[in-house]
Amino acid sequence: MKFRSSILAQFGVKPRDWRGSAFMRAANNILEGIEDGLFQAVIGEWGGGKKTLMAYVIDQLIKKGGHVVIYLKMLDDTRVTIGQIMNAMIAELSDGGERPYRDTFAKKMQLAKLLGIKVKGAEKRKVTVIIEQSQHLHGNTIRALKELRELSFLGETELFGVVLIGHKSLRGKIMALPDVADRVEFEILTEEYGWMNLECRKEYLKARFGKILSDAMREQVALVCKTPLQMDRFVYEKMKEVFLRGDARFKEEDFMLELKEMVKAHGLSYQRIAEATGYGKTTVARVINGEYYNPETIARVKNAIARLTKTTVNLAG
Repeated sequence: MKFRSSILAQFGVKPRDWRGSAFMRAANNILEGIEDGLFQAVIGEWGGGKKTLMAYVIDQLIKKGGHVVIYLKMLDDTRVTIGQIMNAMIAELSDGGERPYRDTFAKKMQLAKLLGIKVKGAEKRKVTVIIEQSQHLHGNTIRALKELRELSFLGETELFGVVLIGHKSLRGKIMALPDVADRVEFEILTEEYGWMNLECRKEYLKARFGKILSDAMREQVALVCKTPLQMDRFVYEKMKEVFLRGDARFKEEDFMLELKEMVKAHGLSYQRIAEATGYGKTTVARVINGEYYNPETIARVKNAIARLTKTTVNLAG
């Protein structure tokens, strides 16, 4: 996400990239798969950091050298065909010197020869096809990619690797193709797989924004935001609010969470809070939704939520 330079200057901060343990583990897994020429799928949520991760991976490949990366990006829901993928590969592998044959069989033989020369010839380079927004690929195209990897040159097959990048629906699409799924290595970028869990999110915020956020502020943001894009947007909106009032630093109250946000972030039920307070569920619901104004009751519900969530973050009513 891009930030307005005047606002960053006001806070004296330059957002840095996060390179935490979860990030490096995923990056190294993908890099190892590329070195081994595997068929990989990187699955994650919208705004979950897939593009940043792959930018780092590609940067590492460029620094290392010896790689040909064919990067395809779908700008909308228009589906890329296997013919278009082959055309892009032929153009890249021939440095634009060859026009793809029209006949499909001839085009495959043309591609196999170019791959063989690039991979098994004097250059001995590794070739990887990376396709962004792959959830839009047709199942037949995914299967055709698998079959394309079976092209041979002088008896050698799997002459190139594949990395598909997409949202969660991509995994379902691949799993619906058993002959393909058995050959795909998945890198799942979701909280249940250790990507962007609560601790990772706090690490991300510390790396990204440094000392302008206190520990309590980072915890509050990490509780209500689940992806890097959500966290960036949340903090940036707070920066704009502070900028407009003429300040150059945050106050703790700028990040105070409403009771409703806290309850949702921790998955607490009204029943559980009612049991902790001794009040009925209706009373708890009214307090959380700002419909109850007895200070003592509100304080008791707040304290119960603080105990249940085991946090010291500020709670606004």
